[in-house]
Amino acid sequence: MSRKKSKVYTGVYLNKLADGDISYSITYKDEDKKLKRFRVGKKSAGITEVYAYNKRNESVNFGKL
Repeated sequence: MSRKKSKVYTGVYLNKLADGDISYSITYKDEDKKLKRFRVGKKSAGITEVYAYNKRNESVNFGKL
């Protein structure tokens, strides 16, 4: 429905779904300076903003997910 930036975590986006759930995605730039967007998961599956932010840090520091 609507994608919003996290107010606390850089590169983390929250997407409110039609069923009321929240989907988390991250953005980062790869080695070629291309913007990558990756969907981490849904709140109903136990994913949190902190988890998404940690996944983003992994991808930025260690390469691909």
